[in-house]
Amino acid sequence: MPLSSDRDGEALVLAFDPRTLAAPYRSHGYPTTAGGRRGGALPDGGDRVPRGRVPARPCPPGTTVGAWPTVGCATPPRECAGPWETLCRRGRRAPRGECLVATELYLVRHGEAVANVEPLIGGMRGDPGLTPRGRAQARLLEERLAEQRMRADRLVSSTLPRALETAEYVARALGLPVLPDDGLHELRPGEADGLTVDQWRSRYRAGEEPGTWDPHRVFSPGGESWATFLARAGGALSRLVARHRDETVVAVCHAGIVEASFALAFGVGASGNRVDCAPLNTSLTHWRHRPAPARGPEWTLVSYNDAGHLAGGGPPVPPPHDAVPLPGEAPAADA
Repeated sequence: MPLSSDRDGEALVLAFDPRTLAAPYRSHGYPTTAGGRRGGALPDGGDRVPRGRVPARPCPPGTTVGAWPTVGCATPPRECAGPWETLCRRGRRAPRGECLVATELYLVRHGEAVANVEPLIGGMRGDPGLTPRGRAQARLLEERLAEQRMRADRLVSSTLPRALETAEYVARALGLPVLPDDGLHELRPGEADGLTVDQWRSRYRAGEEPGTWDPHRVFSPGGESWATFLARAGGALSRLVARHRDETVVAVCHAGIVEASFALAFGVGASGNRVDCAPLNTSLTHWRHRPAPARGPEWTLVSYNDAGHLAGGGPPVPPPHDAVPLPGEAPAADA
């Protein structure tokens, strides 16, 4: 039986036999009747499901766990983007009326940038784009995504040159246009954009102890502080998952955005201890987001810093430094 249900719809449990999933066009998404029989009219008086078969229609949009669907689903399990198939895959339970549709969010750090290897502050003015090695990394990522036939509904990218250049490779693999999103920028440096790291320190950090932590101090006039960056980045990520429920979204971005995703998921504010997660260039970090109004959204970290496509050239190594020095970094980290 593909689906069992409490009679009043309070909870739904989905338990599939692997043989059922191996035959994608067999019964894969319709409930039994209240009496436990296959086939017959559904409890809400909806379409009749013949014994052992399902109608060849997509999942009804907007279905919630507390309501019976009016039709089944004949879409292959790995291709169906409907809420019932999402439940089938996850094997989850939910209180009545809550929807467990999930947004799959992949954060891709850009390839190695000139500002990662040269002592430049890499905002819009100071970002010349990728190095030859960065382009080679992006090409390997493109080959990996194409070979895996990764499917996505949206491809978004920071509009900084190093991210847009990386996104071109990802776009070819996914067959999607690149949607620009300024909210996915790295910390905005302000007047220091394009300066060398030494020039920035001499002008805006003179006399400051290395490693000083002040999350509310702006990087330079016109720029962001760590606190305002986290607020802006967290808002951008929250909007992405809210706008694209039950979709797979790939976002080409920056190390700071990946770090901000952890702060958002764990509810850590700017004054909390900072943990530098140091994602590798072109690595993928995969979050699964489910809205749960009664208790707040649920974030699941599916994978982190996945750079398996770089393994052929030896163990992947992080870039010498971030394009924009983040709070608390000692001078040696930016040499």
